[in-house]
Amino acid sequence: MREIRTLLFSYQLNETLIERVENNPNLSFHQLDTRLVYFNYSSPDFQKYWHYKVPFGSFFFVSIVGLLAVGADRKYFYSIIIVHTTVLLITSAIFLLDVSTYYWLLIICDLLSRYLIPLCSIGMIPLAVIDKRRSKVGFQVGETESTL
Repeated sequence: MREIRTLLFSYQLNETLIERVENNPNLSFHQLDTRLVYFNYSSPDFQKYWHYKVPFGSFFFVSIVGLLAVGADRKYFYSIIIVHTTVLLITSAIFLLDVSTYYWLLIICDLLSRYLIPLCSIGMIPLAVIDKRRSKVGFQVGETESTL
């Protein structure tokens, strides 16, 4: 799985993106790992760091293991795969654009990899547990105790 993620990451951070960033005086990046990169935007009055980590990493693994441990339905596994794939596609589309000009799009990459991936990955486990408990009690989706 690591090799696939490394290939996806090298596909996303292709030579064109690297050249565009290197030619921009305000934007630079530091690749810390084979799947993690920090972008640094600095102007005379502003400096900001954004990071991007390719999906299908440790949060994906933890969520799959957690869902297996609680005996979750298939829909939760599909949801995790869809979330990670969507983040991969969105960030790939952003990296295809001229990031040196549209540097503010890196905020989206940062938000997706820093907040959405962990929240959705780890958050699926309690949702699966709640759904499993509701199905044992006899509740259907959308029902409350007063309707029974």
